[in-house]
Amino acid sequence: MKIILIVFMMLIATLNANVEVDQNIKALYKNVNLTDKQKDYILDNQDENIEILQKILNKEIKKLKLDHLKEKNIISFYINKNLQVTKFKFLKKSNNRKLDKVIKKAIKKQSKKFIPTKEKILMRFIISYKIGQNQESSHYNNSSSNNSKEIYYQNIPRGTTRFQHLSKEYVRIFETTKDGFINLNTEPKQCMKRITLLTEKGKNITTSYAYMLGINKEVFKGKFKLLFQTKTKCNVNLQYP
Repeated sequence: MKIILIVFMMLIATLNANVEVDQNIKALYKNVNLTDKQKDYILDNQDENIEILQKILNKEIKKLKLDHLKEKNIISFYINKNLQVTKFKFLKKSNNRKLDKVIKKAIKKQSKKFIPTKEKILMRFIISYKIGQNQESSHYNNSSSNNSKEIYYQNIPRGTTRFQHLSKEYVRIFETTKDGFINLNTEPKQCMKRITLLTEKGKNITTSYAYMLGINKEVFKGKFKLLFQTKTKCNVNLQYP
């Protein structure tokens, strides 16, 4: 009975703790001159580095044993070819000094988990922390059936996201804060076979094919899903309200 209770409490803690990481290169590097190689590293490894950072931070904030946390900060640091973090700073601090201190220490300590780089790179991330919040925005059912399994999909931020060519389909989610237009285009223009915009429940809003790739669609405030099928390495430029 004790074992069952412990497992149950661990599951509750997992569901109630969440870290969301975005790396919007257009916004975060607005006044930074990046070389093509630096930009390629950031975009080529964006998904992997975000996932690594999320795992590091989720582990650390659970150690704080907080019942409630709703904070956001923006971090900046350099990472070199030896995967050492230098010149770490907060471009935007949270309102929790202990949290900021723990995050800075954890990233410096676990920097070798990031994807290796051949030169010194400026890394910037937007981080949102939610503990004791409803996490439904990060989980969607892959079927309308009540018996379907719940799976996790990665968020896609505003700005540019690079997708490598894979045979499988990429799935990304996002949430609009108000009614407005979703605008999406790709670079190069025909690097995707197909892009599909869906509602949270899987209803098709629009599909764009290689010869016409681009989305300009007015939608209501809510949660959405994007399906990407690549032809080659592809930059997706996305803006939503």
